[in-house]
Amino acid sequence: MKKKLYTAAMVICAAVFVVSTALAIYDVYDRAQAEREFQELQDMLSEELTPTPAPTAPPDATPTPTPAVTPTPEPDAHKYARFAAMNSDFVGWVRIERTELSYPVVQTKHDEEYYLRRSFYKTNSIYGTPFVDKDCTIGKSQHIIIYGHHIRGDKMFGALVRYRDKAYFDAHPIIRFDTLSRMANYEIFAVFPLDIEAAAFNPYAETTWDRNSAFEAYVNKCKAVSLYDTGKRPVWGDEILTLSTCDSNGKYDRILVVAYRSKGESIE
Repeated sequence: MKKKLYTAAMVICAAVFVVSTALAIYDVYDRAQAEREFQELQDMLSEELTPTPAPTAPPDATPTPTPAVTPTPEPDAHKYARFAAMNSDFVGWVRIERTELSYPVVQTKHDEEYYLRRSFYKTNSIYGTPFVDKDCTIGKSQHIIIYGHHIRGDKMFGALVRYRDKAYFDAHPIIRFDTLSRMANYEIFAVFPLDIEAAAFNPYAETTWDRNSAFEAYVNKCKAVSLYDTGKRPVWGDEILTLSTCDSNGKYDRILVVAYRSKGESIE
């Protein structure tokens, strides 16, 4: 009897080992695949944003006079049209200079968390793809909320937890969020952890304010819970951008980095 129990226990242990090993290998493969795909997308973006150099004449060639032509400004949408053609859920690109954070952003109003575990190509992925809250409307809502996973090594939105340190904010005070219609910089004005159960207010609840007093109340709440004073403050009419990810220290559920774009400002 003991021999049978021993044999059964060994079989179970061996099965657990095989399954655990297989899952570990799949995890490594999945992460590598996700990073490779995002790198390819980032390379595509670099190609789109790199100006094409004007052709130069051979050294000995005699210049041929040409009439002056006023160039037609290239619309911002053209730079991102490639991604919209690849995935109709594409709504923009978010990045923070001199960090690992540079990713396409998607939105699916019918199923908000569709991309929680899906790649930009809609395949299964532990990294997911940053996505916009279903209640936000790009170009109309005053408050755009983007969710992304916290992946070790500052991947995806992992770098956001570094904003706990004000020195990191001082070095990276701007979030760039480009859409199909405009390119814009957002100045960070608040950084705070969030305990969803015990939070004094719900920072995800409002995507539009119908009056100045309601907007000011929201800003005051963000500033009150911010980990430090950024020296920045939005005013009525400014557009708010929130990046949200899981916290890393286990004490809180989320960490939010909240920024604003002054009304009418965009990058040409």
